[in-house]
Amino acid sequence: MNFNNAIIINFFRTIILIIFFFSSSVFCQNRTVDDISNWNHPVHKVLEKNNVTLHKVSFFNNGVYPVFFVDFPYDPLASPNNTFFNKLYFDVLRANGYWDYSFDDKTDKVVISISWDKKLKKMQISYAKKDNK
Repeated sequence: MNFNNAIIINFFRTIILIIFFFSSSVFCQNRTVDDISNWNHPVHKVLEKNNVTLHKVSFFNNGVYPVFFVDFPYDPLASPNNTFFNKLYFDVLRANGYWDYSFDDKTDKVVISISWDKKLKKMQISYAKKDNK
C-alpha cells in the first residue's frame, strides 16, 4: 500500500467514526428502541449468541447509557451461573465500547448494572432486586 492509499483509508475511517459518533450521541439521545429486529449493534449480536432475549433498549444520559430489557436463559443470581454471566457481562461491555450499561431482567426481577473502572481496568457489577409489583 502506498502513502496516498493510506491517507485515503485513514480519511474514510475518520469519516466513519464521525458519522458513528453523531448517530450514537446526537440523534440517539434518551430514546428507546422497540424494534429490536432492525437494531444493528454489536451488543445485539453478543446477546443473540448467548440466547438472551432482548425486548428493547432505552438510552439515558444523552444517549450514552443503555438499559437492555432482557430475559436471560439462566438465573443471573444463582452462583452456578457465574461463569456464564461474567463472560456475558464482559463481552457486552466490550461490544458497547466499555461504556457502562444495565440489564433489566423482568423474568428474574433484577437490575444488573455493569461499569468499567478505567484506572483498575476492571469490570464492576451491582445487583438490585426489583419489587414483585
